Amino acid sequence: MKDVAILIVAGAWALLVVFLAVVLIQLARLLGSVKQMVDGVSSETVPLIGNLGMTVSTVNAELERADAIVSSVQNVAQNASDLSSVFRATVAGPLVKMAAFGYGLRRGAKKVAGRAGRKGKQGK
Repeated sequence: MKDVAILIVAGAWALLVVFLAVVLIQLARLLGSVKQMVDGVSSETVPLIGNLGMTVSTVNAELERADAIVSSVQNVAQNASDLSSVFRATVAGPLVKMAAFGYGLRRGAKKVAGRAGRKGKQGK
């Protein structure tokens, strides 16, 4: 009976060793796949980082150009505003005065015409 128990224990150990061997083989395959994936990511990431640096430099150059353009547009807008102010000061003021003078002249002419019309009616 003791021999049978030893055979059963030896068989169980053999099955355990085979099971652990299969698990270790699967784990080794998994680690190999992970290593390949990490190597692939590394080989593709390094050039991407280099391209990213070049892209950032190009974008910075374009932003500097855009900043210069925006500054020029701002100067043009300021000049247009100044020109509008000068035009308003030189033309609008005299136009208002001419309109007021024309209104006063027209009103005075109506009063003179109204007096002349009253005198003409009184003389008849």
